[in-house]
Amino acid sequence: MPPAPESADRVASNEGASFVLHARAKNYHWKGVGPLSIKTFSSGRVYYRVSGGHHAVDDSTYLVLNHGQSYEISIDSRHPVESFCIFFAPELVNDVQRSLISSPEDLLDEPCADGWASARFFERTFVHDSILSPEIARVRRDYRKLDQGLLTERLHTVVERLLVVHRIARSEAERLNAARPATREELYRRVWRARDYICALSAERLTLRDIARVASLSQNHLLRTFRNAFGVTPHQFLIETRLQEAKRLLATSESTVTDICLQVGFESLGSFSSLFRSRFGVSPTASRHAKRGFSRRTRILQSSSFNPMKLLTLICAVGGLGFRCAFSQPANQIHPESDLHGTWHCVSATVNGKSLPAATTQLLRLTLTSNRYKIVKGPEVLFDSTYSLDFKKNPAEINMVGTEGELTGKVAPGILAWDGTLLQICYVMPGLPRPGKFESAEGSQAFLVVWQKSAD
Repeated sequence: MPPAPESADRVASNEGASFVLHARAKNYHWKGVGPLSIKTFSSGRVYYRVSGGHHAVDDSTYLVLNHGQSYEISIDSRHPVESFCIFFAPELVNDVQRSLISSPEDLLDEPCADGWASARFFERTFVHDSILSPEIARVRRDYRKLDQGLLTERLHTVVERLLVVHRIARSEAERLNAARPATREELYRRVWRARDYICALSAERLTLRDIARVASLSQNHLLRTFRNAFGVTPHQFLIETRLQEAKRLLATSESTVTDICLQVGFESLGSFSSLFRSRFGVSPTASRHAKRGFSRRTRILQSSSFNPMKLLTLICAVGGLGFRCAFSQPANQIHPESDLHGTWHCVSATVNGKSLPAATTQLLRLTLTSNRYKIVKGPEVLFDSTYSLDFKKNPAEINMVGTEGELTGKVAPGILAWDGTLLQICYVMPGLPRPGKFESAEGSQAFLVVWQKSAD
């Protein structure tokens, strides 16, 4: 397992091999074999080479690597990059997995997980989510204050959430075109290796042959599978990745448009400008001016010397840059209400800052019809109501009106977001103000529940 760079904190749990590594470094390189781990980074980008593939991890993503996997890590930055990585002992992972899928009788008869084979996780980057990422953030916030026993308990919860993420990834793999489940999972691993390779090396000259070689697929097989998995071809995804990076650099760097064009991998300024305008509706130069104009006005608003009498003039000026238009659209594209109808199973649930155990969330089901919102836990009805949705609000709003007992006629206000796969609903009980964010902090009395639609 990797040695600690400078300025590192390493805290071991009482599971022996389980530990967290919190470090900062500008330059760092290591090669070797490690246990199951989750890699997170901030203030920069870090590159991993794993089994011929490449992965880039930054503020927006985390990487999962399996136990016994050999890999290389490289950091080469002008500014310190902060890492927070969690390494898990195999015994801990096996114990959590077995306790979640075995019957109570089996757990009583054989309480130890000796000989149990743990899951083989998908080695890929994941965008930070509302399932696992909050647990990682809690460990990062508190690990220095935790004794070994409490740290171990926290790591059990992290593994529970990691298994939920793995279950969602497996459901994504099931949608690939292959007859056997094992084939679909292997295709999923390989096509994600191709996707991560594109993300990590998007500034390089990448051909379909290069990407197919990394994925260990024929070029045509990769082309079909990539489109099946992500809805675009590898080249279309490469162009989109470059354009998004260019947009970020235009907003955050002092480099010229030409330098940014070349830096992200385009060879022709004319082609870059045309693609950028087609994708974002404005030229690269106009995008930079609009972003900086907005940032300057934001700094004025936040300044202690700002004169409130200038507010109306400022709003008009910002409106001219499309401020009102930008914020009148939903942050996520919600599908029509009828698309939400059906039965949903619970992926994760957090109540008043505390995560419900996976053994509980696995029993939760939500049924949505045109006028009914009903949650059950096994045979027990927990919440039965009518509901209304307002997609014009940002985020979209939901009002649930109780139909039974003391909640009859009372409104539980909330917000919701759907990305086409997961439905997030954050709400509070009647009498409390509607949540403004998708979070459930301690003391907030908020419920944050993530649902995934069940197969028909």
